[in-house]
Amino acid sequence: MEESLEGTSRLTAGVACLGCRAPHAFDASEEREWLACLATRGYGVIRSVAPSPDAVSSAQSQVWDHLEAQSRGTLLRGDIDTWDKHWPVQNCGICWTAGQSQAMWSMRGWAKVQQVFAAVWGMDELVTSFDGFIVWRPWCDKEAWKPKTSRLHLDQNPWYKEGKLCVQGMVQLCDSSARVGGLQVVEGSHLENMAIRDKNPQWKASSSDWCETREGDPLNDRAHLVLANKGDMILWDSRTVHGGVVGDVGSACSDTGLARMVGCVCMLPRERCTSDVLARRLAGFKKGVTCNHWADEYHASGYASSHDYSPPDLSEETTRLI
Repeated sequence: MEESLEGTSRLTAGVACLGCRAPHAFDASEEREWLACLATRGYGVIRSVAPSPDAVSSAQSQVWDHLEAQSRGTLLRGDIDTWDKHWPVQNCGICWTAGQSQAMWSMRGWAKVQQVFAAVWGMDELVTSFDGFIVWRPWCDKEAWKPKTSRLHLDQNPWYKEGKLCVQGMVQLCDSSARVGGLQVVEGSHLENMAIRDKNPQWKASSSDWCETREGDPLNDRAHLVLANKGDMILWDSRTVHGGVVGDVGSACSDTGLARMVGCVCMLPRERCTSDVLARRLAGFKKGVTCNHWADEYHASGYASSHDYSPPDLSEETTRLI
């Protein structure tokens, strides 16, 4: 589905994506440095995990392919007037139908993405999460499209899970900027995990790994936006307090037509999966299931709704991540 974005020109005219770089950004080959940053700060940016600019462009197009397929042709990437009632994504931007999309599997298949997670865990035998992507429509001319993000939270319940058990990734398909927003983190909060736990006894009542901070918590004032360029991947420890933050100017990125486009990727050691989980993962792949970041568990959160869904064709190297 190669359709131009000419219909979005009124939103992108005169607007260039701002190049930006996080102060804690590294090449994938600088393993010692970025692993130390992840250990001490709880997050970091890996530069240029995409194998080429063409790979980024292809993934961008595949995101649009999925969105159009989910709307059964009523949404057209080149016609912004179809992005309203036909938009198949909730206003938070998370696409719960995209876990088995070609876009997500393309990003999971990038060699540097796999290399990074192999370095995190010190092993090559990994399984990937079945996360989806996040897309924000440009809201500079349409306030109703302004995304509503979650509160700051942890993705690992400290009452039931201790230590470094999960590291999450976010692959940028657009440059991030302060004017649009994106991922924010509370630097070093993963090292305060037990103290944070003790201040939040309400999390003990649920085994859920979604643990929101309280309103007025001093942690909320420490959060800052993480900046990264398209083709980069942001990493963070699941114990790190984080969330989405929305900027003041939701202008579109000129090469996607959207304000934000990222893919959520997480990989964990395969040895942590039971045979039952592996069987359910394979069945989920065949059915188009989207799950959360805990790849060694199985929590279905959505399904591809396209009437003609079929699993994407994967290389042998990528198939081993199922």
